Amino acid sequence: MGWKQRMLIAFFRVLDGLRLIKPVMGFVGRWAPVYSQKGRCVWPYIKRRRNANVHLLAYHRVSDACDSFLPPMSIKMFETQMAYLATYCNVLNLDEAVERIKAQDVPDDAVVVTFDDGYADNYIHAFPILKRLSIPATIFLPTDVIGTGRILWHDQVFSALSNSKVPLIEGFPENGSRFPLRTLQDKRRAQDSISLYFRSLDVPRRCHEIKRLFGLLAFSMNLESSRVYLDWSEVKAMQSHGIGFGSHSVSHPILSFLSETEAREEILESKRLMEKMLGIRVKSFAYPSGRRQDFSETTKALLRESGYECAVSMIHGTNSVGTDLFEMRRTQYQDGNPHMFGARLTYYKCTS
Repeated sequence: MGWKQRMLIAFFRVLDGLRLIKPVMGFVGRWAPVYSQKGRCVWPYIKRRRNANVHLLAYHRVSDACDSFLPPMSIKMFETQMAYLATYCNVLNLDEAVERIKAQDVPDDAVVVTFDDGYADNYIHAFPILKRLSIPATIFLPTDVIGTGRILWHDQVFSALSNSKVPLIEGFPENGSRFPLRTLQDKRRAQDSISLYFRSLDVPRRCHEIKRLFGLLAFSMNLESSRVYLDWSEVKAMQSHGIGFGSHSVSHPILSFLSETEAREEILESKRLMEKMLGIRVKSFAYPSGRRQDFSETTKALLRESGYECAVSMIHGTNSVGTDLFEMRRTQYQDGNPHMFGARLTYYKCTS
């Protein structure tokens, strides 16, 4: 940990002791820095915000499972962050946050908790904490894997690279490519490059290339080893206690690489199945991967046409009146120290 982080933790520890965290967060939520065109803070240095902003937080797995290759957020870290939100923030569900933005009535310190991919540990580990602290959340489901035993393509790739004993792969994805796999760091570098490649492919080509990768890695996916994702009974149990659900497509493709017909099917079929299973109107969507290049204006138009009211990305930032509701920003934080977590929340709320 660097000296800047230590200073921030110390500063927020002092604020906590003086019971000043909520006043400070309220201040930065109502006032914003004034920047010149060159990005420098200039006189009068701060200006009053016209509207408060909403901070969307993104989570995936919550577990103490030993996975050195792609470790989940620990249960303790998640609990620490949720306890901070329950104490110092106004935690909204996503639907309410969207309505508040539309009505220009966003409360101070507004935060939304979201999860992607529908992992089973969301029910096993995260849900009891959310329920105990009365924190609402929205979980985005890729419907092809909920209660089916199937595995999303990116989790297949992660599992193959993590468990393979092959020391080196060559000629993948193209001639001349070479990935050593002897150390954990080697495997992580390979995962970064190979995942980028898979994100650039349409569905049939990606399926073909995953099979080719499995052959090179001498890996066979064991679908019986453990249950990775939620089933519908768990989804319904969480729904009955106020957890909301949105769509994360059917099979988690990169939508910008699909034809309009294929993208419409992913967007519509996931919505139809969720509405049938849960008896609700599904209003929200999370873009798979969620980078700016992973969706387009055509994607947004398809979502509006299909009856969605918002979509969330993984573009960093906060959201307020004027935010494109089909390009809402989210942030991930890996802070187990509550004062560091609070410092980051406050800083990004101030600068966004």
